[in-house]
Amino acid sequence: MLDWRTFTCIKCGKRFTKAVGGVVMSPQQMQLEIRPVCDKCKLSAIAGIFK
Repeated sequence: MLDWRTFTCIKCGKRFTKAVGGVVMSPQQMQLEIRPVCDKCKLSAIAGIFK
């Protein structure tokens, strides 16, 4: 069962909500638990690579 949890982005400090959990957590969900980064910061990092 998925559970909605609120995280705080370590880069910008913004709070965001994601669905996590299940029987076995995926690697993406485990990474979110360890080092939460919001989608906006992830996209800006990827955009910086292609500039």
